Amino acid sequence: MKDFRDRVAAALTLILVALPAGPAAADLHQDGPPAERHDDQAAIAALLQAAKRGNASAQTRLGLMAEAGHGMPRSDTVACRWFRLAAAQGDPVAQTALGTLYAEGRGVDRDLVAAANFYRLAADQGYVAAEIDLGMAYQLGAGVDRSEAEAEKWFQRASAQGGKSGSAQQPEQSAGPVTAVAQNALGVRYQNGQGVPQSDSEAVRWYRLAARQGNPDAQTNLGYMYEMGRGLPQNDAEAVRWYRLAAAQGDPHGQNHLGALVAAGRGTTQDDAEAAALFRRAADQGYDVAERNLGVMVKNGRGVAQSDTEAVKWFRLAADQGNAAAENNLGLMYKDGRGVPQSDAEAIRWFEKAAALGNADAGTNLAGMKR
Repeated sequence: MKDFRDRVAAALTLILVALPAGPAAADLHQDGPPAERHDDQAAIAALLQAAKRGNASAQTRLGLMAEAGHGMPRSDTVACRWFRLAAAQGDPVAQTALGTLYAEGRGVDRDLVAAANFYRLAADQGYVAAEIDLGMAYQLGAGVDRSEAEAEKWFQRASAQGGKSGSAQQPEQSAGPVTAVAQNALGVRYQNGQGVPQSDSEAVRWYRLAARQGNPDAQTNLGYMYEMGRGLPQNDAEAVRWYRLAAAQGDPHGQNHLGALVAAGRGTTQDDAEAAALFRRAADQGYDVAERNLGVMVKNGRGVAQSDTEAVKWFRLAADQGNAAAENNLGLMYKDGRGVPQSDAEAIRWFEKAAALGNADAGTNLAGMKR
């Protein structure tokens, strides 16, 4: 299913570029009462003293604080300066953070080659976040020659070991959430045969490992495999269970898939109101498939008040993102004059856009309009 593959790839691109917070970063994002904030200022002063003496851990912490704007004005340039000092001493957190700044052009000129080099320095120390970022660089050809084999190697390393989530001067800490991202990434690669032999059963195995750690993308992906019967026996009830877990974490794709099964009464009690609510939660996050589905529910008055005008609004939001089904729906609304002034010209325009994207219904509708 193309939209599923595209969705996963987009999610991975967003997730894998982010530096996961280690113990220090997690503490820094806590905001307490004034007395505790006073203690924070004393802690910052102590960090500055240690950083000036060359302590890499303190330099990395100050970089994270400057990047987040915690306890000091937010500044990518200042963050870059502290990360660079710590990275030169081999701190993998700082090396990965500096790589991300280069990859995004924050505080420095964008340089994908430099980003990949810093990821490699940290990845060679077994830092999971860097292993994932370097794997993504190879998968996308960002700063390195594109290589599915190299991407696979780094994803495998990240998923196979817990790695270090603290700096070289801090105690090792389990990198479970990061490892789950790598495991989900491997599942995607096996499902799509990217750099590895295509195997739904292997995809399921990696999705399950990540899903059990609470990764919402993996939970949605595992639910999809159950729904479609890929790599395991088809089971709507299991699909619903995994979609619910992902939906509860706010994953729009899990919410949309769950809404579709609830609307059809597959694996759970049929409930139009719940389905519409799930589609709305996903649509409010800008997910085009859910926007289109909500438009259908509103158009037909299923679980919500019927409104052609409201339906057109949701169809248009999805259509503006290139959703072919929504473009076809919008064409139908113009053809019938529902929620918009009747216009054959607009109907044809939307049918043509949808048909160009391969929507068969739009092709049929277009042929009917041109007879």
